[in-house]
Order: sequence, then C-alpha cells, then structure tokens
Amino acid sequence: MKFSARPLRFFIPTGMIVIAIAVVTSFMIHSRMIHARQMEVFMQPFNVPLKGNEITPDSIPIMDDAVMEKLFGKPRPFDPDRTPEQIVANCARWEEPVPDADAQRWYRAATTIQNKGFGLSIQGAKEFHQMQILYEGAARKGHFRAINNLIWLYGRRVLVNMREEAMPAQPAKARAWMNYSLTRKWPAAVQWAASALYDGFGNYGRSEEGALVYMQQAADLGSAVGQFGMSKYFHRPGEMDKRTAWLECAANQNYSLALMHLGRDKQIDEFPKAALELYQRAVMAGGESGGDAAFALSWAFEKASSDQRELRTFPDPIREKAYANLGHALNNVSVDHHNSFYRFPRLNEVLPLPPAEVKEWKGIYSAMSAEDAEYYQNPTDPEILIEEIRKAGLLVDDDYLTKPVYVDPDTL
Repeated sequence: MKFSARPLRFFIPTGMIVIAIAVVTSFMIHSRMIHARQMEVFMQPFNVPLKGNEITPDSIPIMDDAVMEKLFGKPRPFDPDRTPEQIVANCARWEEPVPDADAQRWYRAATTIQNKGFGLSIQGAKEFHQMQILYEGAARKGHFRAINNLIWLYGRRVLVNMREEAMPAQPAKARAWMNYSLTRKWPAAVQWAASALYDGFGNYGRSEEGALVYMQQAADLGSAVGQFGMSKYFHRPGEMDKRTAWLECAANQNYSLALMHLGRDKQIDEFPKAALELYQRAVMAGGESGGDAAFALSWAFEKASSDQRELRTFPDPIREKAYANLGHALNNVSVDHHNSFYRFPRLNEVLPLPPAEVKEWKGIYSAMSAEDAEYYQNPTDPEILIEEIRKAGLLVDDDYLTKPVYVDPDTL
C-alpha cells in the first residue's frame, strides 16, 4: 500500500532526522548476516572512542533483524488499531545522554559553522572540514546530537561553496555511526534506522513496510521523533484523535515540532491558554519549529491581529518585538545571528506569558543558558577547538575528511 504523504525531513534540534511515514501493512526487514568481529568496533563504551581508521566499509555491521531484536526486543507488527487512550496511557519517555562538557563545546562550534551557511562561501570546503572535525571529535566522546548530525551529513550530498563543489554522500560513514548508535540502545537510533529504510540513505536499501515497523518500535521505546512520525501517519479523516494522542506523547518530551503542531491545534480549537503555553515551550526547545512558534506569539501581540483575537491576547510592543527577534534567530537565515540550534531555557524568566508583566526585552542571549550566551556572543576560533581535539587524541586523519567533487550546475 502506498504512502498517503511524502515524508517530512527536519534537521534541528533537537538535531534529529524526522521521517513521517504512512504505510498500512507490516513487514520485517530481510535478515542479513553479521559477524561478531564487525560488532566489536561498535560495542565499545564511550570512554574508548572510535578512531577514524576503524570506520571503514569492511568494519561496518549490516543492520540485521536478529541484532535489532537482541538490542531492543522483537518489534511488534504494526498496529493501527490502538485507541487514543491506549496511546496516551503508554507514552514512553527517553532522556538523551548528558553530553561531556568538551564534546558539547565542540558540537556547539560545529553547529555554528553549519548555520553560517558554508554553501554560500568560497571557503566552504575548509569550513565543512572544520565542522566535520568538530562533529567527529564530539561524536567520539559519545555526543548524541553530534552523531545524529554526522549521520545526516554523511547520508546526503552537501553543496559547500559557490565554485560548484559538493561533498558527496558517504554511506559507509553514515552506516558506521548509525550502527554504533544502535548498540548504545538509543531509541532515537531505531528511528534513524526507520528513516534510512524509508529513504534508502546510507545504502541500506528501501523498505517502506519495515520502516513503519521500526518507527512504531522507536515511538514505543520513547523516541519523540518516532512519536511525531506516528502522529503524521494518523493525520487523516477518522484518525485525528490518534494523531493528537501521538502528538501529546512527543510534546510531553518538549519536541518543538510536536509542540508547534499541538499549539496550532489548540489555537484552532479555541483553547487559547493551552496554545500560548505550547508555543512558549516550542520556542524554548528551539529549532525551526521553535522559530515558527515565536512568530505565532509575535503576531499574537500585534495590534489588532487575527491571532490576537483567537488567542485572547492584547497589543504589547515589547512582546511583539521580543518574539519576532526569537523567530528570526531560529528561522531566518538572512540575519547574522541565525542559528536553529539555539535553545532558550530561561525564556519563562525573561519573557513570561501574561498575566505576568514584561517591562523590557534584553535580547535573545538573555533567554539562553549562561554558557551558551557567553559562547554565541564571543565564539571560540574553531582552530583552537580543533587543537583541543588533537590533544585529546580524537582528531581524524586528513585522508578521512570528505573530499569535494565538482557538481554540474544543471543537476542542482
């Protein structure tokens, strides 16, 4: 049976790959042989980081039903008949691993380069290599989001400069980090597997039915991305209550895309207080959807706007400007300080919702953690951080770095 909609892809945040899949039948992925020797590289604890020359096509295990079952339990056949009450009652949660402090600094610098837009620069290849080294250094210390971003980058061709050069897809490296993540027993990795099977990236081969089975398993294990994907599957007449139930599961984990969608639903259904609170949480969580939520809040405090009438707010120039600043920061590549990886954990302190009064807005950095605000206002030279990675013994060899290739402009 065909999908009712194409997948939604999303690179945030949260840094996660989102594939929203709609398939009806259940199907298990064909088993492939996997050797114990191959698995050893990926079973190492985080304090024994991978080395660049260990990630080669010959050392990469193939995703296999038996291995997946051993790591995560046997996935259930896809079950479209769960009631909304059953879905909500069984919402699982998963907390991302707490990142190492150095890895977090390297990751933050990598995301800054990525959001800078190296594809528009004649120095793009150099900046891509800096970003790659920083992500790899963080990933080799077990940084969950760095690994997520590497899987995404290696799984697709990336334009890197105005000289019509691109970094080709490197499926071997994408598979390496994906399989390493699976052995960490991260529910999010099961969702990445579902995405790979649906999209075919990483040269896994495509299986729509198998992708849906793994997406359901990821959702049941607590992947917010998987839960959001399940909500997309049920976005159709007669199933909207199930869609809402899965959205609530993902929103309970502060997944900005789910928070934004649920906020819109509440606004349409005339639950203004709930809508405002969901939009606020989406802004705090960041990502492009957090930017969308910030703009929704800005419009809510405009003079005589339809959003203001629906959300029962009032004209407030300070809030209107503040939320617009946040929206542009998260979701407008034309502004200098744009970065969809920003997070705003202090937003409720500096920009609370009504009835609290806001007398002044001190800018986006006031809503960040102290560490993030310091870095983003005074970013560290990437070469200094790369030297830290070298001293830590985590610097990849030059021959490991992706080499740019010419791209015919007519294919872009």
